[in-house]
Formats: sequence, structure tokens, C-alpha cells
Amino acid sequence: MVIMLRAGQAPRLHSQLTANVRPHMKMPLRAQLPLSVLTALLVAPTPALPQAQAQATSEPPPLEQFTKLVVDRTCAKQAADLIGALDATLIFETRKPDIAQVCRCTEQVVLRDTRLVKYWAVGTAGRAQRLNLQQSKVYYTTRLYQALYSCIATEVDRGLTAFNLPR
Repeated sequence: MVIMLRAGQAPRLHSQLTANVRPHMKMPLRAQLPLSVLTALLVAPTPALPQAQAQATSEPPPLEQFTKLVVDRTCAKQAADLIGALDATLIFETRKPDIAQVCRCTEQVVLRDTRLVKYWAVGTAGRAQRLNLQQSKVYYTTRLYQALYSCIATEVDRGLTAFNLPR
């Protein structure tokens, strides 16, 4: 099925599609991790970075450190919210969702993106310049959410496998 939309129809279509969905099930049109949060994380000194490095430079950390920082700060809440929005409490009575595993998986999936790894692996000056580009922020955020959704899907599959259907 192909849906053709004219300019300005997307918000109205979204309203029509979600009109009968319970309020707690509605998903936002925009991701909940705004690009400004990523920008702030790129330049903010944090305990995850050595203090001397954070004071000496405002250069973005290596991809592994940055991804760990973003996942540590955002993943557990995002994963719990998304799994909770599924309204699948019965499914998860048998096997509780492992949010920590979802977050470990998310981090691993992001770090397996070879394009992102190569893109991030330029010198620190080049990295700072590249990561200030809107396209870089959008790509990283999209990759992060793709990884999170993929890892949540795996966790949901585990819950469904453990669920006992009545006979």
C-alpha cells in the first residue's frame, strides 16, 4: 500500500492514525533526544572523561567514550518508556525486560556502524568540525535510535518466547 501525501497533510494524517490509540501509546513525531542534548554532551566535561582532558580541551571524546556517555545518560529511561508504551504487561510478567541488556546492546550496535567509526576517527580538530554539522548530529541520533529500537525488539522477542499462551 502506498500513501501519497500533499504538502501539509502529514500532521493531519498522524492525528487521524493516532486518534484511536490510547494516550500512553502515542509516540512523538520527533525523537525525545534533541540534537541540542547531543551538542551539550559533546562539549560538557563529565566524570566519564578524564578531568585533565576535559579542562584542557573542549574537543569531542572518542566515539566509544561518547556513545557510552550518551547511553549511560539516556538509554535506561528511553528503553523503559518505550517498552512501557507497548502495553504488554502480561507478556513481561513471565520474563521482566532486561533494560541493562537493551542498553549494552544499543551501545554495541552503534559502535558496529563502520561508517560512523570511520567518520569519527579523524583527528580531534577535524572531529570537532565534523560533529558540529547538522548532518552528523542527525546521523548519530538516528543510528542511536535505530540501535535502541532494534535492541528493544530483541527483548520483546525474548518476552514473547517466554510467554505461555493458554491452551
